[in-house]
Amino acid sequence: MVRASGIPELRQFCHKVTAEAQLLEAKHFLQSTLSSLLSSVELWASSSPPCLQVEDREQDESAQDVLQNVIAEVRITSSFIAAHF
Repeated sequence: MVRASGIPELRQFCHKVTAEAQLLEAKHFLQSTLSSLLSSVELWASSSPPCLQVEDREQDESAQDVLQNVIAEVRITSSFIAAHF
């Protein structure tokens, strides 16, 4: 009954109409907005106050290492997605 109404085909058509625009928007986000955010976070993380205690400095360095790893992973993933889709 539902198939005979043409609704499934109409839904599929509607999804196809917007799919290309959504893909382009996602690529733009990955290439520009996300990259800019990561650069800002990286800059913020690298500018720590000069007078930290030794213990605080170790925690700060550890947090920066984790952040650098996350940034690298996101950039790799973003590049892969942008190149393959």
